[in-house]
Amino acid sequence: GKGEEWKKFSGITTSEEIRDFVQKYSLLHDAFYHYTTLGGFNAIWEKKQLALSEMRNTNDLTERKRAEESKKRIFLLCFTTPIDMSESLPLWYLYTGGEGVRLRLNEQKITKISKAESFSIISAATGEKELDISREDLNISVRNVMYYKTGSAQESALVVMNGIENNSIMTDDLTGYLQQYPNFCKDIFWAYENEVRIVAELSEEKSNLLCPDKFYRLVPKVDSSFFSKINVTMGPELES
Repeated sequence: GKGEEWKKFSGITTSEEIRDFVQKYSLLHDAFYHYTTLGGFNAIWEKKQLALSEMRNTNDLTERKRAEESKKRIFLLCFTTPIDMSESLPLWYLYTGGEGVRLRLNEQKITKISKAESFSIISAATGEKELDISREDLNISVRNVMYYKTGSAQESALVVMNGIENNSIMTDDLTGYLQQYPNFCKDIFWAYENEVRIVAELSEEKSNLLCPDKFYRLVPKVDSSFFSKINVTMGPELES
């Protein structure tokens, strides 16, 4: 499988090599899994919408704070990409309480989302459309998340990506990467997520049109065939 290519990450020695590696391999996965509640799945299937949620509403306090301080609304859609294609009980219970579903997507579907030409912004509370958004209003990226634990400047950092550990990059070298890709870097505590995420930053002009006190979702407009051939797995509590 494609996981063999990912094992090369352990041999990287500079942050510049991380940039090149992530650019090359972030879409190189055998599957992209998205966990959601049963209610979330019903909304996806009935409305044929796989929406990005606001980072202000994430379960990571550090990311929430960064999103709240930004003048731009930041939306994200997260997937897990374990090399061994294994089930993850922690993710089942963290995101679905064990009673949700897991969607399996492939590289082509991830690309369709990230390269969509038009989008809608809907209310997270009601699902009603608030704005039509063009691709020009968004800065969209797809990357693997890098999990890290830094030491002093001249010490090596512990870096994990897609389950592969690396202890060869100096903390002071890593700083530039952390500053360049803050939406794709998380504390080592979260490394079990093995995450790939689509991040969309809305322009400041369009962000100013949204109510500061409300949460929104960003819906890419994809054709109806997008939702065919998506593998759905029921959660452990639903199967028992």
